[in-house]
Amino acid sequence: MRLAMKRSFPAIAASASTTFFGFMALTFMNFEIGSDLGVNLVKGIVLSFISVMVFLPALTITFYKWIDKTEHKPIVPIFKNIGRRVLKFRIPSIILVFIIVVPAFLAQNNTDFIYGTGEQPDNMRVGER
Repeated sequence: MRLAMKRSFPAIAASASTTFFGFMALTFMNFEIGSDLGVNLVKGIVLSFISVMVFLPALTITFYKWIDKTEHKPIVPIFKNIGRRVLKFRIPSIILVFIIVVPAFLAQNNTDFIYGTGEQPDNMRVGER
């Protein structure tokens, strides 16, 4: 557990400090809700950092026997030689992609509908207004 804490501390501390200072920036907002929100979020980051670095390892060491007893079988089955079977389908799948891409590109060029706030075509219900 000491080794795990020693190796994980820099990454967790860097992430927590980045989030901490980002939320501290909220406290400088002109609106009062920004400072209130920033302070509360900073408290959450500090408390979660303490709980991850102090309480989680302590609880893990305390209950490691129970944790080991509740280990279950892997849910995902072991796939052996799946790579060979997948490689057999690479050429047909590339051909299928090209067969689908060409008509899709041609159909995409024939669409008249325009998304956005511009004018709508007159032949549509939206454009009749």
